[in-house]
Amino acid sequence: MPGPLNAPRRSKRKTVGAMRHRLVLQRADETVRDEFKQVAPYWIEVAPVWAAVEPVRADEVPVSGQVQADATHRVALRYRADVSAKNRFLWLTNGNRVLNVVAVLPTVGDASALELLCVCEETAT
Repeated sequence: MPGPLNAPRRSKRKTVGAMRHRLVLQRADETVRDEFKQVAPYWIEVAPVWAAVEPVRADEVPVSGQVQADATHRVALRYRADVSAKNRFLWLTNGNRVLNVVAVLPTVGDASALELLCVCEETAT
């Protein structure tokens, strides 16, 4: 029986063919302020990456009287030291979607890979 989503996993090396999704790694720029001197949401592109993206859960959650879809994905990519829970990805090969990084999952036995738990959100065009 598989463990919880954030449990250490023995990494299964992803083949090049599995990393077929084009993502753009972004980081928040917290120096941009709005007219009220609050940090404005502004994202800077860090690098384009190829990754394997697989859905692990999908929910519909009632929010303010409306149903909002919440999909959680596991993202595997080559190791990068600059990826943390403060990042997000633009999912270029699957429409207008943003994958917000929730957690960097520990991998056992493979220092060349990185596994992330992300929450998918649909964006307007």
